Amino acid sequence: MRNHNGKSRRPTSLAEAFDLDEANALKAHRRPRKQMEELMGTNRSTYARWVSDCEMPASRLLQFSVLCGSAHVIEYLAIACGKLVVSIPTGKKASASDLGEMQANFGKVVMLLEQFYRGQSDLSETLGVLNEVLSQVAYHRENVIKTGQPELELFGE
Repeated sequence: MRNHNGKSRRPTSLAEAFDLDEANALKAHRRPRKQMEELMGTNRSTYARWVSDCEMPASRLLQFSVLCGSAHVIEYLAIACGKLVVSIPTGKKASASDLGEMQANFGKVVMLLEQFYRGQSDLSETLGVLNEVLSQVAYHRENVIKTGQPELELFGE
């Protein structure tokens, strides 16, 4: 996942994931907590409890994600269950900077893996970069597959 600066950001806890989603709702959509409460159709104390205790009902997570304009909570839960999260390609042609970033991450992950197996690298950092590289490769794989589908203007003007 990417923040507005283009940098990868994966939350390290469920509480951080809720904080990142709420921050995105405020920054990108100008939706303060009060407006989120109203749009989710709940009262202040219920919404506050859901977010502060990280106990939002599963039936409300998608609504929360859509209103926030980000999916940190959903992605965190999927990753915590051992799943690889890949964004669905938009069908845009990859830029040189996209491919360069992926290549730089390949180099970084190889270095971190070598250090990890010698006991000199942090587990969470190694997994974070490894997940990012796997997501980038899977994204481009899906983008290439979608070139034959007419609804995507992959190489058009």
